Amino acid sequence: MTGRGTFPFIYWRCGCLTTETIIQYSIWSAKMSRSLEISRGTTSNEDLVKRKAQSLVTNIGKSTEGIDEYFDPPLESKYECPICLLGLREPVQTQCGHRFCRNCIVRSLRDAGNKCPVDNVPLSESGLYPDNFAKREMGMFTVWCRYHKERGCPWKGTLNELESHHKECPKFKTTCPKCKEKITNEELPNHREKVCPKERIKCPLHFMGCKEENFIPEVNKHIASHFASHVHDLAKAVLELQIKVDNQAKPTKAVEEGARGGQKSSAGYSGYSEDRLFENTILLQPDLKRLSDRMTRLETRVIDLEGRVSNGTFIWKIDNYDQCRAQAVNHSVPAIHSPPFYTGLYGYKMCLRMNLNGVDSGVDRHISLFVHMMQGEWDDILEWPFTGRITLAILDQSENVEFRRPISETLVAKPNLLAFQKPTTHRNHKGYGYVEFCQIDQLVQEQFVKNNSMLVRIQVFH
Repeated sequence: MTGRGTFPFIYWRCGCLTTETIIQYSIWSAKMSRSLEISRGTTSNEDLVKRKAQSLVTNIGKSTEGIDEYFDPPLESKYECPICLLGLREPVQTQCGHRFCRNCIVRSLRDAGNKCPVDNVPLSESGLYPDNFAKREMGMFTVWCRYHKERGCPWKGTLNELESHHKECPKFKTTCPKCKEKITNEELPNHREKVCPKERIKCPLHFMGCKEENFIPEVNKHIASHFASHVHDLAKAVLELQIKVDNQAKPTKAVEEGARGGQKSSAGYSGYSEDRLFENTILLQPDLKRLSDRMTRLETRVIDLEGRVSNGTFIWKIDNYDQCRAQAVNHSVPAIHSPPFYTGLYGYKMCLRMNLNGVDSGVDRHISLFVHMMQGEWDDILEWPFTGRITLAILDQSENVEFRRPISETLVAKPNLLAFQKPTTHRNHKGYGYVEFCQIDQLVQEQFVKNNSMLVRIQVFH
């Protein structure tokens, strides 16, 4: 008679444990076993064999090795399985005092024979005892998230907490329910709000009455094609809000003037006592605050819309040049930054930085000009690092177009520099450009600073 375990584990060791092999083994096992009970008339021998085969097929897919996690500090050898060399999973201890993963030692006994693989002492499955003390200790060891090295997840906790963390880990890749794209949990909200091609959204100016509602790519095309009309609507709304704010501020001014003159009421508000007017003024403060905040948001949206449709060419108007230059000289504001802009509708986000009194070797003699990459909405679908050519220019504002000579320089992006890597902060700390872009004395000429304003242009060729 063939010894117990001989048939299946020849195939296991050769890597030939197929479904067909398992079924053959099950039939062989059924014939060899005396304890197989069959209910007469209800269950056939073939049915039981098929059930057993199905059970074996199911169990093959389950994890049978030890715990392969990033332990910090690394595990001591006494908590590592001598067979798989990983952390102990469902640890058991033998009569001879060695620890193993339960599945590892059971497989070894059935494959290599009834002996301890460490010291060859005779051993059977009945001589394995659950090591609950080691199991508790394993659960308390500190581990990093599985996505710490690959995706930078900062989480660290006990092994017992690891599975709960992975369900909510921001770096865990999940599937967008709409477009089925694989994306991390932390990126999913932004993806669904601004990127997913299967997500329907409203135009950002729906509160202004725009009726556009479509899939995200179509709404973005709508924004680009209706840019002029939307900016007009926003400007009109800002003007109306400003008038409303001014009108609501008049009672406050009237009360203050009345109080200074010792009057009980103000012109235009007869019938109101000073106390009543003061109470109304207090009640108006929240409305004034909301209106002011709304105006700020509208102005921000106008700037954002301008940046989105620049198509790689953006002009930065620097007002109050003399004041900005003075602040740079006295180091109160050494650098100024442009509004952000995109290289295209779905392009890279950038901004300019200008040091009006120079930096490093250009201090006091040159203006310094740099490009900074910024975190944008489309970073996850763009190619990194950024590559391409960038032309920077201070525009000549002469009346005669034929005589205009801008101060211009062209640079080529270097992919190995940090300045052109995918931003990990709001704006890359490293910029790339010119420490000595142009001499400060050149800007004394009226054509470059006109009406106390300078125009700086960037053109991106990608």
